[in-house]
Amino acid sequence: MKKILMVLLASLLLTGCSTKKPEVNTLKVLVPAGATTIGFLDLFEDENVIIDVVDGSDVLAASFAKSDYDIIVAPVNLGSKLAINEQTDFKLAGVLSWGNLFILTNDKESLNDSNQNIALFGEKTVPDLVYNEVNDILNIANEVVYYPSVAEAQAALLSGKVQSALIAQPAASATVAKGKDLGLDLSIVFDLQDAWNQKHNNNGYPQAAIFVNGKTYENKQLEIDSVIDTITNSLNYYNDSANSESFIAKMDSFSDLHLGLPNSNLVAKNIDGLNLEYKDASSVYEEISIFLQLFNIEMSQDIILK
Repeated sequence: MKKILMVLLASLLLTGCSTKKPEVNTLKVLVPAGATTIGFLDLFEDENVIIDVVDGSDVLAASFAKSDYDIIVAPVNLGSKLAINEQTDFKLAGVLSWGNLFILTNDKESLNDSNQNIALFGEKTVPDLVYNEVNDILNIANEVVYYPSVAEAQAALLSGKVQSALIAQPAASATVAKGKDLGLDLSIVFDLQDAWNQKHNNNGYPQAAIFVNGKTYENKQLEIDSVIDTITNSLNYYNDSANSESFIAKMDSFSDLHLGLPNSNLVAKNIDGLNLEYKDASSVYEEISIFLQLFNIEMSQDIILK
C-alpha cells in the first residue's frame, strides 16, 4: 500500500511540473568593464538578457572553459587562440572595437630623446605589441618603462616621472583634463590606430570581439542574433554626435553599475576615439589574421560562428 501511495504522489508531482509555464529563455553575457560596455547600454534593462560586467582578463579566460555564458566579450587574441586550439566551445562572431591607444606628452620633442622614458602598460599584451609594431611609423626614441595598468601609466605621467605615456581612451582625454588641473600642458600627439592603418593598409586592428557559445547557438540563434543586432544599432546610434544627449542620459541611468568609464560627458565628447563598431568576423577576416600574427596565432575559418 505504501508503494502505491508513493507512485501516485510521484505521478502528481510530475503532472504538476509539466503544467508550469516554461521559463523565459534568457541569455547570459560576460562583458569586461570599460569601453565595450557602451555596446550593451540598451540591453542592461532587457529582462531576457543577464549581463555580468567584470574586471580583469583572468575571469574572461576561465569563463571560456565553462558553459555558464552564451556570449563573452573578450580580446580577439584570447578567445581566438582558445578556439583554434579547441580549448573552448565558443566561436568568433564579430569584432566590437578597433583600438583606442594614444601617445600623450607635455613635450613632443622629448619623444626623440633616448634618455627620456615613455610609460607603457600591459607588457607583452596588446598595448605593448601594437606600440612596437607601429613604432617604425612613430619613430619614438624613448626608453620604455612598463607599468601594470593604464591607471599607473597615467599616474606616472601626471606625477612627472615620465614626460610621455601610452594611454587608452577614454582615459587619455581624462588624463589631459587632470593635467590641466595640475598645471600640465598635456596633449595627444599620436594615434596608434592611424599608424597601424599606414603600415597595414586596413581600417584599424581588432581589439575586443564577441564570442558565442557554439553548443547553445543552435537553440538560441534568434535570441543571440537579436542581441548582436541591438549592439550594432546601439553603437551606430551613440557614435553619432547628434545623439550625445541621449547617450549621456542613458549612461547616467546606469551610474550605479561598475562600467569602468569616466563621467558620461567626457566619454560622449571623445567617443570617436574609442573606435567602437561591430563587424562580422567573416567580413574582417584579413584584419583579424594580420592582428593575430602579433601573437604567432594563425587564423582559421573554423573558429568563425556560422
